[in-house]
Amino acid sequence: MINVVGLGSTSAKDLTLEAVKIMKNGNKNFLRTERHDSLSFFEENKINYESFDYLYDEMESFDEVYNKIVEILIEKSKEEDINYFVPGTPLVAEKTVKFLIE
Repeated sequence: MINVVGLGSTSAKDLTLEAVKIMKNGNKNFLRTERHDSLSFFEENKINYESFDYLYDEMESFDEVYNKIVEILIEKSKEEDINYFVPGTPLVAEKTVKFLIE
């Protein structure tokens, strides 16, 4: 299973209680990007995560990046339940979530 969670629009102040609960549920945490102000919450609370930022440097297009993220998430979720965090709201302009649903 993949828990998809939005990080809110700006800072860690936008995190919901449910998002924090999922962050701390013991599953591996994956972030589409570290380039979000809520990252400070992960760091301050020593919450482990993996980011997909490296793919933006390796791939030629956003669609390639998003497809690779989805591929990795699906493979990881076959082994164990995971958490996937995206900036903002998951169902608003978030292609990786759209691709996961499809």
